[in-house]
Amino acid sequence: MTVAGVLLAAGTSQRMGRPKALLPYRGKTLLQHAVETLGATSCRPRIVVVSPEMEKGCWQMKDVGIALVMNPDPLRGLSSSIRQAVEAIEGGAAHENVEGILITLVDQPLVTPEHLKAILDAGAETGLAATSWSTTFGPPVFLYRSFFPSLKDLSGDFGAKKILRGNIDRVRMVEFPGAALDIDDAADYGRLLSGEKA
Repeated sequence: MTVAGVLLAAGTSQRMGRPKALLPYRGKTLLQHAVETLGATSCRPRIVVVSPEMEKGCWQMKDVGIALVMNPDPLRGLSSSIRQAVEAIEGGAAHENVEGILITLVDQPLVTPEHLKAILDAGAETGLAATSWSTTFGPPVFLYRSFFPSLKDLSGDFGAKKILRGNIDRVRMVEFPGAALDIDDAADYGRLLSGEKA
C-alpha cells in the first residue's frame, strides 16, 4: 500500500515561547529527529508542513527526499496544516497511487519508527488507526484516502480525532505510552530531557 507520510511542524509554539521544532534533543532538533523517524518508514511521499518563519531554515530537507509544504497561516490551527498536506498530496504527480495518509507531530519525540510501522499495518486492515495511551487516543494516526475530504473540512486547532471518533468502530488502536508526552511547554520539555514520561 502506498501511504503518504505527513509531519506537522508549523505550530505557533505560543506556550513554549520559541519554536518547538527547533528545540535540541539528543544532539539534533525535534524536527530533525521526527524527520528521521518518518524517514525510516515506507511512506512516500514524505511531507513536512512548516510555518513561513521556518521554511528558509528547512531547505536542506529536500536533499533527503522530504517535500516541504508551507502553511501560510498556522494561527488557524492544526487543521490548516492538515489541509495543506492533503492538498499537496492530491496535487502531486503520483497522487492517484496514494492510498492513505500517516499523520505525525513534531512534538512527540518518543514516537519510534517501529510504532509508525505498527500504525501503518493496523491501518491497512481497517482504513483507520490511531495511537492509544492511558484512557485516550490520538496521533500518530492513519486514515485511508476516502477520508481526505473530511480531513480538508476540519477547522480550528483540531486534528483527525473528530473523524476517528465518528468512525470509532473501524479504528484499530495501537498502544504506545510514549505518545503521551507531547512538548507543549517548558515543563514538558524538562520531562523529556530528564527521561521522564508524562
